[in-house]
Amino acid sequence: MVPMDMINQIGGWKSVSSIDSNYGHGYSIEKMKRSMQITLL
Repeated sequence: MVPMDMINQIGGWKSVSSIDSNYGHGYSIEKMKRSMQITLL
């Protein structure tokens, strides 16, 4: 399962209700790639 904040980052959406919406730099491309590959299996 892909975390909601990662889905928002991939889609380019900003979640205003998320506590961590303005924290850090987001997920790395490699981490997003792995999550998407797992989802496709």
